[in-house]
Amino acid sequence: MTTETKNQKYIEICTQNLLTIGKAVQAYLNDHGDYPEWLSELHPKYLADTNVLLCQADEEDGKTVFSFNADPKFPISYGYQFHPEYREEKTEQRKVYGDAMPLVRCRHHTDQPLPCLNLSYAFKVYPSSYIWERTPKEMYGTPGKAITALESGLMRQQDNESFFYIYPMLARLYIEVKREKDIGNLINRLKSVTKPDDFRANFNLGVMLEMAKRYEEAIAVYEKLEEQNPNNRNILLRLAQFHERLGYSEPAAEYWKKAATLPYGCGC
Repeated sequence: MTTETKNQKYIEICTQNLLTIGKAVQAYLNDHGDYPEWLSELHPKYLADTNVLLCQADEEDGKTVFSFNADPKFPISYGYQFHPEYREEKTEQRKVYGDAMPLVRCRHHTDQPLPCLNLSYAFKVYPSSYIWERTPKEMYGTPGKAITALESGLMRQQDNESFFYIYPMLARLYIEVKREKDIGNLINRLKSVTKPDDFRANFNLGVMLEMAKRYEEAIAVYEKLEEQNPNNRNILLRLAQFHERLGYSEPAAEYWKKAATLPYGCGC
């Protein structure tokens, strides 16, 4: 068996494991009206075979890197996203992403372009990057469905600063489906809810102005951000690039010079 064939077999087995876990969680949910605190609570009534909780691609046999993710009863390969440490955060995220977001995750398929397999709250399996929010098309199935879901989610949480990062994500999807004109409305919406001193939100606003090719406005946003954090290398590099793109060679050279004096990692 070749390595590629073996890895594909692991994915097939892992997918079946996740679907089996999903059926067990669904049965638990029907009986208790709530999700289990840990996956081990499914055994033995809802999940007789604990081998289902181990992925063959997991070289650590269920040992977790972070102690707060460790199931209290036995080793489990799969990351449960609704245990007590995560429950409040995931409940909030679900208000935006709905039942498509991950409930259980396997992060062990490192040979794949999308190394994670996810079991959603709707008990469907799909691949994603390690940070599942960055691959919305995989989560919802198509760019169009992702746009519809994220637009709806933002409407429900439009003043919640925790989800402002979705705005540029949605703008990228607009570009992908040839809806660039809709980015302007999205920019206006973000402007209407962004506080002047919210660095992250204003950074996202600058990114969206870049996407819309509104470089003069992007420069104005990044210049304000530079005033808040003059040693942010990412901001300085952006200012250098946009000044250069617009033919402003002198300020571009100054920003390149400032950025060069700062170490990598000094950024947003």
